[in-house]
Parts: sequence; structure tokens; C-alpha cells
Amino acid sequence: MNNQLVGGFITSAANPYLLTPADTVDVYFNALKNMDASQLSVYLGLNALFSGSDENSQALANALLQQVHACFSHRVVSSQDNGANARVDTEITSFSYDAIVSAYNKKLDEYLSTTDALIDGPAGRLTKSNEFLLSCISANDATQVQTIALTLINDGVSWKLQSSSQIGTALFGEFNADTAASSLSNAERESSGRSNVSAEQPNE
Repeated sequence: MNNQLVGGFITSAANPYLLTPADTVDVYFNALKNMDASQLSVYLGLNALFSGSDENSQALANALLQQVHACFSHRVVSSQDNGANARVDTEITSFSYDAIVSAYNKKLDEYLSTTDALIDGPAGRLTKSNEFLLSCISANDATQVQTIALTLINDGVSWKLQSSSQIGTALFGEFNADTAASSLSNAERESSGRSNVSAEQPNE
């Protein structure tokens, strides 16, 4: 009787298929888009990605969050389900990881070719590397689009989006707490290799 009085609303609200898998994905990503940087940090677990408590780690985390907040959008491309399981292909637009890393590597290579890099020593070079990375993240305005396949399961209550590392990778690329240190180490090895080759060239 109560259900009849409210026009079937109770039955409708209890329908596990009230939202389609595509609708569920839209709700999830629209919620992300409407979050501020601090809410995104908690919701996406970026603090776990950049677990360091030092000022530099926090600055990098905040810069990446600002990039996601500025660039992020999504579009459902296709959806298919069998009533219990679903796959929703979704385009994710976020900042361009490749563009940031390219700009960063250019700055780093230029720096390592100077005498300042020798004078600064290992600690100084790591500090510079972090500064370059932070500036390249903050200055970036390039975006990239990735299509990811999302899995959803209907548990009899509603469609549930399953946890996927693809979401984090689509939003943040391959960034982690060791990005600057590992890039610096690789760049130093390459720079050393070029110097050794140059030194071995015979004088004409």
C-alpha cells in the first residue's frame, strides 16, 4: 500500500538496474570532476602514491592534483552487459604525462651539460631535478586521451565499479615518488656514456 501511495518509488529505488553500467560510470567520474584538489587527493589515494612527508613530495603531489583537476574529463564510448557483469569502454582525458616528461628531460639534460651540475654534487643535482619536474608539471597545458575498459558487477543492489589501476594510470601517468630520482640517475648515466664516447674519439 505504501509503495502504491508513492507511485512505485520504493520499488523503483530498489531496482538494482535503475542505473545502467554507463550511468554508473558517469556518476563516478562526474563525482571526481566536482571534487576539489584536497578531496581528489583522499579519494584517489594520491597520498599513498607520494607517501613522503617532505616538502618536495607534497609539492609534486599538489601540482599533479591541480593538473588533474584542470584537465580531467571523460566520455563513455561503449557499454555491454549480461545482467551480472558489464564492460564500459571510457575515454579519459587528463594531463599529458609524455609532454611533461619530455620538457623535464630537456631541462635536465641541459643542466647536466653545465659545470654547475658538477659543482652542485649529487644532493644539489637531485634538488635541481625536483625543481625542474615541479616547474614542468605546473607549466603544462598539454592533455592526452586514453581509452580504458572498466569492469562493473551487479551485486543485486546496484552496479559496482571494480577497482582498476587503469584509472590511476590514465589520470596520473607513470608518476611516483621516485620519478625525479630515477630520471636523474638515467640522465647521469647517459651523460656519462656520451662523455666517455667523446673522450675515446681519436684526435684528427
